[in-house]
Amino acid sequence: MKKTSLYEEHTKLSGKIVDFAGWALPVQYSSILNEHLHTREKAGIFDIGHMGEFIIEGENAGEILNTLISSNISSLKEKKCRYGLLTNEEGGVIDDMITYRLEENKYMVVCNASRQEADFNWFKNHLPPEISLKDISEETSKIDLQGPLSFDVLLETLSIDATHLKYFQIDYFNFNNREITVSRTGYTGELGVEIYCPNEVAVEIWQKLISHENVKAIGLGARDTLRLEVGLALYGHELNEEVLPNEANLMRFVSLDSDFTGKEKIVQSIENPTKALVGLALTSKRAARDGMLILDENDIEVGAVTSGSVAPSLGIAIALGYVTPNCQKIGTKLNIDNGRTKLEATVVELPFFKDGTARRKLQL
Repeated sequence: MKKTSLYEEHTKLSGKIVDFAGWALPVQYSSILNEHLHTREKAGIFDIGHMGEFIIEGENAGEILNTLISSNISSLKEKKCRYGLLTNEEGGVIDDMITYRLEENKYMVVCNASRQEADFNWFKNHLPPEISLKDISEETSKIDLQGPLSFDVLLETLSIDATHLKYFQIDYFNFNNREITVSRTGYTGELGVEIYCPNEVAVEIWQKLISHENVKAIGLGARDTLRLEVGLALYGHELNEEVLPNEANLMRFVSLDSDFTGKEKIVQSIENPTKALVGLALTSKRAARDGMLILDENDIEVGAVTSGSVAPSLGIAIALGYVTPNCQKIGTKLNIDNGRTKLEATVVELPFFKDGTARRKLQL
């Protein structure tokens, strides 16, 4: 397995290491429940060094990226970022990613570790020769600091005041004479930042952050329950190359004014959808799991679960899953077949957890 620059820090903390997309990463340090609640209440740090980062640069690079990524990239202002989807000719999602406009004609794309090679090859095969493409993943570390106390921690440990940042905005800071990028983004629904830095300073940044009394290291397990509570998709579960953006409720990240790959197929699917992603609240605390069948009240199969867990912030079991369009209405009663019994569930509005601090205003 590959190791991030912070691997030794995880072993020092007795993190339970698992194989995640070929990377040796901690699934938990103490308990998923405690790590989850600590992030919601205070601040947690996550090693996300497995993610991929590409630099795409050249004249009119934004306009060219508009032909590949579903969201409007060319309209981004410098030091801003935007979530979007890389789609194939059939409209299916190759990957979901965040694109940063670093300079007028320079962009950074951040992608999922499991899709890094596929994404890089897709860009390589579709970008014109005048646009440069560089994979900086191996030289870049990524540390996420998430939770309502994140910006206080950032100031008190790294002497970085990032309170001027608005949601999905970035800035550059100096740490030990090295430039680091701080992005007001995250995958938890809470106030927080994602820090991109050279590998050489990652350990010191991590150690300074975790020295704060309100900070704990958080593993992949709690990261998953945190994102599930706020209804965020995970590639390989809610998203894959057979799923279209409209089916995954992601049309707000699709610019139909751009002529990107797969657009025509997506428009056709909007007019005649075959499935829809829904949130499900279960009546019991038995967690549904990926692949479990979803049945209507007449025991007819209408879909399948893609993610499920007990929601620590809510005290109930929740799930995401795809169902036939006639079952997507809020309030629809369904059942989940776990192989032994049927778990009663109701289609509910997303996100499940509505009290996140991610968009909190930090400056008047």
